[in-house]
Amino acid sequence: MKIFVINLERSKDRKAHMQEKLSLLEKDPLFKELDLSYSFFNAIDSKSESFKEYKAMFNPMLCYLWHGRILIDNEIACYASHYSLWEECVRLDEPIIVLEDDIFFEKHFLSALQDMKRTTFSFVRFFTSARSRDKYIYKIDNSNYHYSLKNTNGTLGYYITPSAAKAFFTQKIWDSPVDIYMEHVALHHVDNIIYKPFIVGEDSIASHSTIINADGTHRTINKGGGG
Repeated sequence: MKIFVINLERSKDRKAHMQEKLSLLEKDPLFKELDLSYSFFNAIDSKSESFKEYKAMFNPMLCYLWHGRILIDNEIACYASHYSLWEECVRLDEPIIVLEDDIFFEKHFLSALQDMKRTTFSFVRFFTSARSRDKYIYKIDNSNYHYSLKNTNGTLGYYITPSAAKAFFTQKIWDSPVDIYMEHVALHHVDNIIYKPFIVGEDSIASHSTIINADGTHRTINKGGGG
């Protein structure tokens, strides 16, 4: 199973820090047993020429009607990065792991992946940031899997199969932050499943998001749109 880490090419410090953590993870015998591999995925940069085709998919009016605001370019670029990996998942025709580059691994990360390889769920999230909505998360039987009936936000990491990826990228008009879209079960019919206890966390060393607000400040660590 392939692990893809989303990283802006210009964010070299994040890449180096993440490489250290992945190298340690790779030393665990279970990493090889699970036939895991990892690579860095060049995130879609809002400053790049290729960004224009993705921005054309964004509908600002619908976004304003749904959310009372319009996504900034870096949020759209974040959506585009995840969208590109959904396409890659379908192309590979196998489940993949998607991670952002400001995480740390919990000690049960690999054992949880082992569990996911046996599951029938097509989409499993590793972390949520809106803890005030934990009351809307319901445990499934005697397992580590939970249904979420509300937006709980965050795109730090997730397991996704080709069927879920295909359902996600059929949406050709973007009107929401990517994490909110992924949680819109009524739209794409992919269950919003969360693995708990979480298997990744936000790395305090990467204290700023690479999403920049319209006024030039960094977005807060609460990743409403990921990235």
